[in-house]
Order: sequence, then structure tokens, then C-alpha cells
Amino acid sequence: MYNLQKESLEFEFHSHSMGSDTISAEEFARILIRHTSISSTEYKGYIDKLHMRLPAAPTIPFAEFLKFFQFLNTLDDFSLAMKMYTSAERPISLSEFRRAVKACTGHKLDASVLKTVFALFDENEDGCLSYQEFIQKMRERHCRGLQDGQHGANRGEVYRQCMTREIRSALV
Repeated sequence: MYNLQKESLEFEFHSHSMGSDTISAEEFARILIRHTSISSTEYKGYIDKLHMRLPAAPTIPFAEFLKFFQFLNTLDDFSLAMKMYTSAERPISLSEFRRAVKACTGHKLDASVLKTVFALFDENEDGCLSYQEFIQKMRERHCRGLQDGQHGANRGEVYRQCMTREIRSALV
């Protein structure tokens, strides 16, 4: 299963890298928020916010891209840590986020990935992430549009539509 996920992520990465060994922070952001429930207006707002907060946007190599998506596989464990902060009415800082990711995955995330995530999801610009600002969006992304009842269609039909759309967008 790991190899299948890695190949899928390699394909997604290379479809955005234009032959380079890295992708821009903007491309990373687009990949992250692609399968969330945000509207097209909000989508543009997220990208604009990223440009404002990271004027000298970092680039992200595939190895760091892969580490981040491996981290998303441990989202349930990470979510527990986030909920503890939330119940204490404390958002999580960048350094706490980094430590929690390392505890969940055994990997340290690169500063370029962390800065991009915080620039993208820190809605109130307090330098911290709350449960609502990050976990909720990543859970939506993890489901990739396969939640029950979406558009009144069954899961198989939603999956088929999603795959068709993804293949077409990759070929363009």
C-alpha cells in the first residue's frame, strides 16, 4: 500500500513540478486544498493569503512533500494532540506542531513545508493553528469528496467522477 501511495504522490508532485526537483509553495498549497470543501472564492483567498505571508516563497522537494503526506496518514493521532490543545483553549505553535509531527511519524518536517502550512491555514494570523484551522481541512482532503450523501450519488459514482476529473486535469 505504501508503494501505491508513494507512486500516486510522485505522479501528483511531478504533474505540478514542470520537470523540476521541487514545487513552489503555491503548488504545494494548491495540492493541499484541492479536495477540501472551500469555495472558489475562498480558494483564491487562500492563495492570495499565501502570497502575502510568504513573499519569498520557499520551494519544496519531493522528499519533504512525501514526508508531509505520510504525516497526514497519522492525522488521527495528531488530531488527539490538537484536541488536547483545543480543550485547553490553546492553539498549537509552529514549534509544537513540529514536535507533534515528529512524535507521530518519526520524521522532522522541513521549515519550508511548515511555513507554507502555517501561512495557509493560520486564519487569524496569531502564529498558531487551531483544530478548526488545520485538522478539519485536512480531514476533508483525506476523504477526497467521498463523504456520504455528496450530491445524492453513491460512493462508487462519486469515486468514478473524481478519478475522471483527476485524470483529465493531469492530462491538460
